[in-house]
Amino acid sequence: MSDCAPPSPCGKQYALRPLQSEALPALAAALRAAGLPADDLAEPGRSFFTWHDASGSLRGHGGWERHGSAVLLRSLLVPADARGQGHGRRMVEALLAAARAEGAEDAWLLTTDAAPFFARLGFVATPRELAPPPIAATRQFAGLCPADATLMRRASPRPGTLPVAVIGAGPIGLAAAAQLLSHGIEPLVLEAGSEIGSAVRAWGHVRMFSPWGFNTDTAARTLLTAEGWTAPDPDVFPTGAELVERYLAPLATSSALRDRIRTGARVIGVARQDFGRLRDGDGRDAAPFLLHVETAGSVEAIAARAVIDCSGTWHAPNPAGSHGMPAPGEPAAADRIAYGIPDVLGAARAAHAGRTTLVVGAGHSAMNAVLDLVELARAEPGTRILWAFRRPLGAVNFGGGARDALAQRGVLGARAQALVENGAVMALAPFLIDGITEAEGALAITGRQDGRAATVRADRMIVATGFRPDLSFLREVRVALDPAVEATPALAPLIDPNLHSCGTVRPHGEAELRHPEAGFYIAGMKSYGRAPTFLLATGHEQVRSIAAFLAGDVEAARRVELVLPETGVCSTDRGNGVLRDRGFIGADEISPNMGGSRQAQSGCRVGTAAVTGSTCG
Repeated sequence: MSDCAPPSPCGKQYALRPLQSEALPALAAALRAAGLPADDLAEPGRSFFTWHDASGSLRGHGGWERHGSAVLLRSLLVPADARGQGHGRRMVEALLAAARAEGAEDAWLLTTDAAPFFARLGFVATPRELAPPPIAATRQFAGLCPADATLMRRASPRPGTLPVAVIGAGPIGLAAAAQLLSHGIEPLVLEAGSEIGSAVRAWGHVRMFSPWGFNTDTAARTLLTAEGWTAPDPDVFPTGAELVERYLAPLATSSALRDRIRTGARVIGVARQDFGRLRDGDGRDAAPFLLHVETAGSVEAIAARAVIDCSGTWHAPNPAGSHGMPAPGEPAAADRIAYGIPDVLGAARAAHAGRTTLVVGAGHSAMNAVLDLVELARAEPGTRILWAFRRPLGAVNFGGGARDALAQRGVLGARAQALVENGAVMALAPFLIDGITEAEGALAITGRQDGRAATVRADRMIVATGFRPDLSFLREVRVALDPAVEATPALAPLIDPNLHSCGTVRPHGEAELRHPEAGFYIAGMKSYGRAPTFLLATGHEQVRSIAAFLAGDVEAARRVELVLPETGVCSTDRGNGVLRDRGFIGADEISPNMGGSRQAQSGCRVGTAAVTGSTCG
């Protein structure tokens, strides 16, 4: 038997020849000299080869173990005097071609120091727990190779197999791609922005309240570690910019993902091919998805076997209007209104320095904005901060403080509460916005304060009232959404702030994210609809489960592999009257304690399974 490695013409330069059994002792000696395992060469099921150049000179050894449709590549060795000439790459390609000719599909290998080399050949570093049982049962996997050896996989292309489309190249979209690859599934990531992580870059100045240990995905870490990436300190809290620079950008440019991501590709429609939303039929679930993708002024159609929408909600902020709609005059005043967390200490400093800013919202985004404005006020005289809440101040939840398992989140809430209590900011609570007009070079915000008509004047507004999912491009997909939360009916009760009084949400996966349209999922922040309690670690668990299900591993999809940190707070905690009679503008009577029965039904408990990680990356 002989073969050759593309692109060399067959029979002209290189040859792969079966190794005769009498040559096994010499191969064993060479492998041991190179520090590679050789104790099982003579066992059944092994095939070994020699690699020769055009002159017939020996330039390498290699082999495989056949396990059903999979092969374990092993005993790959190029002599020192032949290295750096492309023999290793050509030999591996020849081995794979020969294995495919004998009916093999996926190829696996274990390596201690050559993962970057194999990544360049299309092998994907894979968490050890995803090894199929026949590979996990091999002697190499079970003990001959060290436990920290990197497990890698190269899936053979299946003719006619479509990719899984991942919408969005943010933290969860890239994690989804890594998880899919770890199962041998081809992803195609479509990012509307000009670069990956565009939404995260928009809040790059904000320091996260979850440390690195909660902010990276298992499969993504495995891919990165195989290419020499050094993981950040798990106890350090990154900014959004650091999340991009130290994690998302290296992940997107890794050998595994860089050719599977398209930026500047905005998805404007998703449907079943030849099946609109209304049409039933036996072939509906088998029909591929069709995505209309806008790129540089043109629209192309891309087919996919499944779709995971990880597009997030950053570009669909909730408005300032108290009714859920933009307040009359709000769109017209857009040049004076920022949504989310503008960089008031950096790019947006001039817009707020020495001016009055009204911050609207009670969540962590609003707290961050207020804290930055207070710091700005210390350096810029005349800077004044108004903070509008839609609820009475006594019902405002500033967080769990020292009880919060994410310490920085607890500190954030405690600092924001202190600013209100000491008068550094002027609290308007409750204040419901009905309209916005421009008057005398400023904004006149009209509304109701304690049920009475009131007008507040400010130069600028920061609206941090949460986000909502953009469902406009999903109109032809059969989705099931809770009418209030806009999450799936299975997930909504776990996260609905009207029902779920604790900030902690138990982990969940494919089953809770399933829609009537088979093969379509919404993951990440967008999966939470309008609920505000999402953590990156939640999204990582979501896409791990979805990828496992798409790969046919239902047991892994159902397994909980994550513990989320407790928030240390329930909405009932604010009924103790600590803010009563502080003299804040619009402060209302403290709402009565909601009692313990609702808390007991809220699903505050989380799973107890340990967070899984990769020890072979």
